[in-house]
Amino acid sequence: MLTLVLALSLSSPPVDVDPIVVSGTRRPLPALEVPRSVSVVTSEEVVEAQPDATIDLLEAAPGVFAQRTHRGAGAPILRGLVGPQNLTLVDGIRLTTSTWRTGPNQYVNLVPTLGLERLEVVLGPSGTLLGNGAMGGTISAWSLEPGESPVSGWAAGRFRMADLGGGLAATATGTLGPAGYVAHAVFDQGNGLRLGGGDELPVSLLNTGQWQAKGAFALSDALTLRLALLGALIDEAGRADDLGKGDLRFYDNVDHLAYARLTYEGSMVRSGSATLSYHRMEERVRRFSCAVGSNKVVLDRAACLDREADAVTRESRTEDTVDVLGGTLDAAFDLWDERIRLTAGLETQVEWVGSEQQEAKRGDDGVLGAFADKARGTFSDGSRWIGVGAYSHASVTAWQGEELRAVVSGGLRVSHVTAHAPGVPDLGDVDYDFTGVSGSAGVALLAPGLLDVYLTFDQGFRAPNLQETTALGDTGSRLEVPNPDLEPERSHALELGAKLRFSKVRLTAAWHYTWLDGLITDSPTTYEGAETHGESAKPVSHRVNSEDGHLQGIDLAVEADFWHFTTRYAVSWLTGEITAADGDDVPPRRLPPIFGSAALRYRLNPEAFMELGVDFAGAQDALNPADRKDARICETGPYSGLLQSDCVGTPGWYAVNLLVGWQAAPWVRLDAGLWNLLDTKYRRHGSGHDAAGIDARFTVTGSF
Repeated sequence: MLTLVLALSLSSPPVDVDPIVVSGTRRPLPALEVPRSVSVVTSEEVVEAQPDATIDLLEAAPGVFAQRTHRGAGAPILRGLVGPQNLTLVDGIRLTTSTWRTGPNQYVNLVPTLGLERLEVVLGPSGTLLGNGAMGGTISAWSLEPGESPVSGWAAGRFRMADLGGGLAATATGTLGPAGYVAHAVFDQGNGLRLGGGDELPVSLLNTGQWQAKGAFALSDALTLRLALLGALIDEAGRADDLGKGDLRFYDNVDHLAYARLTYEGSMVRSGSATLSYHRMEERVRRFSCAVGSNKVVLDRAACLDREADAVTRESRTEDTVDVLGGTLDAAFDLWDERIRLTAGLETQVEWVGSEQQEAKRGDDGVLGAFADKARGTFSDGSRWIGVGAYSHASVTAWQGEELRAVVSGGLRVSHVTAHAPGVPDLGDVDYDFTGVSGSAGVALLAPGLLDVYLTFDQGFRAPNLQETTALGDTGSRLEVPNPDLEPERSHALELGAKLRFSKVRLTAAWHYTWLDGLITDSPTTYEGAETHGESAKPVSHRVNSEDGHLQGIDLAVEADFWHFTTRYAVSWLTGEITAADGDDVPPRRLPPIFGSAALRYRLNPEAFMELGVDFAGAQDALNPADRKDARICETGPYSGLLQSDCVGTPGWYAVNLLVGWQAAPWVRLDAGLWNLLDTKYRRHGSGHDAAGIDARFTVTGSF
């Protein structure tokens, strides 16, 4: 599988500007010099994109395929892997926890959106530098930094036509003497979402909010102390993809991240940092089960949607919390006139999990009874998960010419994970621990600012999390039961890439091949002696390690400036297979089709632009056996509750977009756009609903 390193995304900067990235090497470098597939979304590009969720930004990055189960969700698929198989960081701190659901989820939308300094995506394993979970790729968000003037900021109001929704956002920032500050808040309200062709997405009302407070204090010329509090909420995110089976859910998430970071900037010791962090994630789920017929299809779809008393047979309320205390020590050294660059660090993360559930059932009188506490929530209350790691990495200029230099690099990380879950049903106390070693090696031929040709080998390591080993619950398509015997999964990736800039053209390309070892996947099992569970007879499954698998792909992208125009094109192709539990070789689950984007931008002057773009994806008929049982892919019709007897997969599609932006005055900016302006009815492969129809968005930003 081939994948590219692009420093382009939504509205790419002029090609003579090379964004600085950190995630690929854990030290600031121009994107062209990073020997990895990496893309960047800057704060300026966020303004032009007018996103209503972080997944909107990610799906515009080359090589990133977005899956959406419901409107509040958004799961990036990086090199064929999804969910906790990809690592998510905010300001270098792990947002990924041991309770993240395997497969698609909504957690990436808790990452800052409008409050971004930049958003970086690294494709491929980064186990050596970034740690446990960085198997398919890494999403790294960097929040706003203080402005240079004493007081500055902006406020924005926005409106969307597809859901008659919108929101407000405001930021104040500045530096006063040795201290800098940032205060940022955004609130957005969405109503019923109109889909392509005119249908409305059920239960698509959605409220979201994000906030930041940050202070930076220069203690000396070399030392800086940063204190930060970041947060996000997703409220009333409705999920109706399994409505045909009488299943309706609503998610509420609240996320808090606080940290203190002391950083050092020097000469030989180029930089160092010590970070202490506290992260709390709360998830509340309300779930309604409605009456179904003998064919296991909901009897009254409309009544179920309205949650009418005579339709609902059961209601449950689940609350899961995770409290995380983390610490990191990092240092970067430059030796021998920067010919040797060393990076090393230590990390630790301790998580405490709380979980409880209440349930009410309809009695013989046809009325829901009182809520009663269940013996256990999704997880065992009081579960604990601990991860520690130590890494080192070196980059050495082995040869230096007048224009070119040859760089070799390599590194090693040791990761250890231990977990404890009390009173797991049918298992008792569950305890496990794993130690994994990840390595990396590479060679690159580099002409700074012009050329980077590289060959790298990187490994990823991920220990099974508490969701996979101890969770018990209905996931929508099946009942998942615990499996304490899971082993870690690993990825080993070889990547050959080139980044080239000449005159007004930037070209990036990469090929990669990934071996998957012990990939965690679903397998049928029994619960209380039965292969199915509940009124709708959902299959029972648990997670197992498959034997092996591989993925390979190609990503290509080009950007060019000519006269007042900028054009860009990106395309990604992915294929592969895994060995299922029964020994058969099958396609990976939710394998993305060929996909990409193209755009032509006309810049009237430095203050105004107009851009016509096309997003596209090919058909996908390479289906995993689990895909054929997934209503999101193989349902006979919207919310029918029935699966196609011979599923053909997801058809190809394209959507046309038009964006305009105008800096009307030094203190006023206007942005507008038409997304899916042909009102195309389409669905991203593996998603739980069709994409939004024609959507006009308007944003007015005032700055001071």
